[in-house]
Amino acid sequence: MKTNPRPDSSGRGGCHEFDSSTIKLFTIYKMRSCVINSKVASSYFFTYLIPNVVNNKPQEKGEKTMGKVIVVSILSCLLLVEYCSARVYKYVIFNIECGGHMKRAADANTVEMATQEMETVMAYLERGGMTRGYTSVLYRTPDEDVGFWYQNMKASLAELKSVKSDATSLEKSNILMKLRETLLDEDRCTGVTVPAGISVYPHNTAYTFFGIFSLVMLIIGRVVAGVKREDWR
Repeated sequence: MKTNPRPDSSGRGGCHEFDSSTIKLFTIYKMRSCVINSKVASSYFFTYLIPNVVNNKPQEKGEKTMGKVIVVSILSCLLLVEYCSARVYKYVIFNIECGGHMKRAADANTVEMATQEMETVMAYLERGGMTRGYTSVLYRTPDEDVGFWYQNMKASLAELKSVKSDATSLEKSNILMKLRETLLDEDRCTGVTVPAGISVYPHNTAYTFFGIFSLVMLIIGRVVAGVKREDWR
């Protein structure tokens, strides 16, 4: 099958005719060109960009520093993301296993319900070793005393268990009100009273230095990247 001739620039009938085999060969040629171009691009990526960033073997002047800046920036971002993710994860787990039960104990309407919730809280604290020490890193403050906090809740549980079955409603209400005042912190919008940083206890020091290191690395990476960007202009 042949295509219809087209007029050339002189206005006369064209003499160029393309059959199906010619069109097929032309299509194969274009496809091979695309494949070759993709192979060249992938070869450039694996033999030029990767060595520059990972192995620091640039092919042009100034690209070694650029590769180092990229690596430092990526690592610092990953460290900071990992630190934030770990803190959020530990915070959520603590609220599920302990903080939520403390809030339920404070909101309980009966001594039995409050006792059950407090037993769950105490079991979690004793299982995690949250019975003594401080959550502070550089200096100790009273609001970071884990031992005092643990003993205070232990005394509240003992007081709940000491309530007799024939106690009056007024006595039970007073016990529950006292428990509520012990567990809740009105300065934090009725949040539970816990030492600062208790969710990552007893690894507060490691988490603190890891967070500081990640932040410093991120700042250094951003500063170096900004300086080098000015030099490359």
